[in-house]
Amino acid sequence: MIPIFFYFLIKTNQELGTQFEDRSWSVPARVYARPLELYVNKSIKKEDLLLELQMLNYKKTNQLSQPGSYHEHENTVNIYLREFTYSDGLAPAQKIQISINQNKISELKSNQHDQAINLIRIEPLHIASIYPVHNEDRILLKREEIPQLLVDTLLAMEDRQFYDHLGINPKAIIRAMIANMKAGRKEQGGSTLTQQLVKNYFLTPAQTYERKIQEMFYALIIDWRYPKDDVLEAYMNEIYLGQDGSRAIHGFGLASEFFFGKPVSELSINNIATLVGIIPSPSAYNPRNRPTTALKRRNLVLDVMARQNLISHEEVEELKQMPLDVLETAPSGITKYPAFIDLVSKQIKELYASEALTSDGLKVFTTLDPIVQTYAEKAVIETLPAIEKTRGVKDIQAAIIISQNNTGEVEALVGDRQVRQAGFNRALSAKRQVGSLIKPFIYLRALEEPQRFSLGTLLDDQTRFEMNSGGKVWAPNNYDRKLHGWIPLITALTKSYNIPTIRLGLDVGVNNVLDTLYRLGLNENEYHFPAVPASLLGAIDITVFDVTQMYSTIANDGYYIPLKSIREVTQQDGTVLAQNIVEPKQVIYQGPNFLITKAMQNVIDAGTGGGIRRAGIKTKMAGKTGTTNDYRDAWFAGFTGDRTAVAWVGKDDNTRMGRVGGATGGLPVWAAAMKPLILEDINTTTPKDVVDVRINMSTGLPPPNYSCPGKQILTLPYIKGYQPTYPGDCDFYPPETDFDFGGEFEPFNFDSFE
Repeated sequence: MIPIFFYFLIKTNQELGTQFEDRSWSVPARVYARPLELYVNKSIKKEDLLLELQMLNYKKTNQLSQPGSYHEHENTVNIYLREFTYSDGLAPAQKIQISINQNKISELKSNQHDQAINLIRIEPLHIASIYPVHNEDRILLKREEIPQLLVDTLLAMEDRQFYDHLGINPKAIIRAMIANMKAGRKEQGGSTLTQQLVKNYFLTPAQTYERKIQEMFYALIIDWRYPKDDVLEAYMNEIYLGQDGSRAIHGFGLASEFFFGKPVSELSINNIATLVGIIPSPSAYNPRNRPTTALKRRNLVLDVMARQNLISHEEVEELKQMPLDVLETAPSGITKYPAFIDLVSKQIKELYASEALTSDGLKVFTTLDPIVQTYAEKAVIETLPAIEKTRGVKDIQAAIIISQNNTGEVEALVGDRQVRQAGFNRALSAKRQVGSLIKPFIYLRALEEPQRFSLGTLLDDQTRFEMNSGGKVWAPNNYDRKLHGWIPLITALTKSYNIPTIRLGLDVGVNNVLDTLYRLGLNENEYHFPAVPASLLGAIDITVFDVTQMYSTIANDGYYIPLKSIREVTQQDGTVLAQNIVEPKQVIYQGPNFLITKAMQNVIDAGTGGGIRRAGIKTKMAGKTGTTNDYRDAWFAGFTGDRTAVAWVGKDDNTRMGRVGGATGGLPVWAAAMKPLILEDINTTTPKDVVDVRINMSTGLPPPNYSCPGKQILTLPYIKGYQPTYPGDCDFYPPETDFDFGGEFEPFNFDSFE
């Protein structure tokens, strides 16, 4: 008998090999939002700071007793930050004090040392995971990271002789066998923690004597070859503790986040008792789904803790009166932000194509701003029903993207009015006609020829436009069905008139206009537009994402910066594996870019974008409404000094929306999303190659020395060297020859942008 026993020991030792020491779990990559950076003079609203703390499951307390808590009073917020590992090192848990006055941080200091802090980060919100095929999820813990009370409670309930037995506990096995025979069914288990680990990690779940014997031999060998603490660490990372849809919750690290929204280091005595109580049956003792059963089980664990002198008997009675304190809604194992994660999934393949994303527990740091995303979602959720009610339309959809100008970072992305619903992403996948959103690019291309066009150039809107196209007469109208005579270029864009826009676009060339779109960020391999006049009125299909890209290039003074959703990918220890760093590329000269921005500011202050001001947004900004034929698409694109945003409203079946246009569809969504944010004014400093000239808007020339009653006189910017140098009359007379602007100008070299 003894030789056979040793034969199986040797055989098992050989089978086991180095499996245990080489053990690895398929740990999904964890995807994070951006960390919130705090510094003196940072613009932030106190309510936004508190909202982010709540998203991170920080607890409001009277005193900061542990990480993950905060206290606020009047204009001051005290926070006990959690520890977090960034790519530039470990940020330890620490107490800080923030003072906010008039939506700016006025003071930032350490509570421990009462010293000023230059910069500090609040750890980023976990927003998603990238899973392996079998959908196991866990947060790996090292032995030293596991609270001792959790270890002691686990051993008290599951294996009190853990540090004394050799991997199996014969007494416990015999005791369980006797109890089960008396009951006529299985009521007790005699497995040690080591045996449970072997069963879950190395063997199949089959209930056979052969598997049970194999489990015992594996346990003996592991206990002989490896330290107890290594076995304990492996068990606490492997144990199955619940289910979240198709996602399996493994290990105490993830279970702590899943049920209580906090790391294991912050678990209370009650939390520990609840988690340990789950082990025998994660389904039956699930504290979220079966709170009554879980409460009884927790109280039983508390009694055992008292009998084992882990807590006092007085504490037990007090703790039993407390609720389970489980999060009402489980943190989404997939994501709360499906539309944004679609973009992350698309871009991460270009940045880091590796299977390690689903197995090595990497960290993906994204650009998502949870506060900006919250406002974008709220705008869609609340504005669409209001549009439907006031406009008598049903079943409209929406999408919106908000990005940072100087970095190209996408802060928020919504692709469905059901913001939590995964599926068709209208922000990334729906190519819709852009309508009048194309007009700024036509006018920009014209302004790149300053010898011919300026903001004061008079355009022909005095006669109807007709042309033969494909054997048919094409005769588009202005939106208001009126003609307006000869009007300045800036007015034609401000009022979004179609007829002068078509004439201007044909004058500069449809191909040149389309080339401008590609320069601003459209992918020529993905978009192939026909060089036909209808394209000048936006009869071309583009996604919200790509429209945002083009407008953000203008917002960035003519520099193209690819929109991105990922900052970097790191290992768990912070080692950087990939960073998303792109150098800006100048694609538009500063002068023409400044002029078109000026014209788009006028759209807001005196044109079709006036609803922005009526919505209460006072920031200096530029924008453009967009409405397509028969009201099938309603857009608004706009940018401030720091952000670009584009909103679209329409129907999935591409049918009409009554009379919902850019000003009554896209603009309200845009305004609702942006109004709660602290926005920066556009930089209105005149560039060195631009000069300001007072212009009579009736002639496009400086006014004469004598007065012109009733004429509108405005100061407009011009490319230096091409500004009008002599006054005109009070009234306009169509010129027979070109104006002599005087001066010298080096033509723009578009080849330099290649």
